[in-house]
Amino acid sequence: MASRGDIVQAARGWIGTRWQHQASVKGAACDCVGLIAGVAKEVGLIASITLPPYDRQADGRSMIDLCTRYMTRINISDLDAGDVAVMRFDQNPTHLAFVAPYLYGGFSVIHASAPARAVVEHQLDDTWRSRIVAAFSLPGVAGE
Repeated sequence: MASRGDIVQAARGWIGTRWQHQASVKGAACDCVGLIAGVAKEVGLIASITLPPYDRQADGRSMIDLCTRYMTRINISDLDAGDVAVMRFDQNPTHLAFVAPYLYGGFSVIHASAPARAVVEHQLDDTWRSRIVAAFSLPGVAGE
């Protein structure tokens, strides 16, 4: 059973992995979905995951459905370290990120960023917080 700290530590181990649509290989390439799936497998919370082919600009409903299939939905106000935030940039939720403790207080997000072309971590500020439309917790997190 993995702890929230284990999830955050594993996710931080993916920082610098280059961004590539539909990839999920630590140190080689991943997208936001691949990061979540890869970390969940790495810490032993999901033994196997089969991801259907998906568009780079998901329709939103399919992103929520995918998260619901593998994780437990929680209130956005309950987001904590190791949880997954579902975000929108336009109308539809199309992006996933891990929430982590931020060095200077509050939270950060760890995510595979297409614009940055890599997995990055940065503060969960008001702009990023306003993009969150749903939140999920990985199954079997210690203390849950």
